[in-house]
Amino acid sequence: MKILLITEQRDAVWNKVSFETLVAAQQIAQLTKASVVGAVIGTTVAALADELSTYQVDEVLLIEHDLLGRYTPDGFSIALKQLIESVGRISSCCRTHIKSAISPRSFRHRLAKG
Repeated sequence: MKILLITEQRDAVWNKVSFETLVAAQQIAQLTKASVVGAVIGTTVAALADELSTYQVDEVLLIEHDLLGRYTPDGFSIALKQLIESVGRISSCCRTHIKSAISPRSFRHRLAKG
């Protein structure tokens, strides 16, 4: 069982909510014997992915692309679709304010558009 932690940053600086979300994901993982998979999305954020790996996270995935420098619902939906397909079955998803792009209803709608 995997818990996907979608972190949030802007200009390669963490949003504090990412760490609150990380703690929640770790607590859920401990109770359910799940693993935590952290995702860092953006441009030039490899250092953040390296930093995330120092916090009790089982796996860190880095998604970097020039078009992910600024948040857009469509861009992040496409990136998250590819991410989720690579991770496989996910039991829970912990996320920050980008929830509008990845709520089940919104995500299905965006993916249906292609």
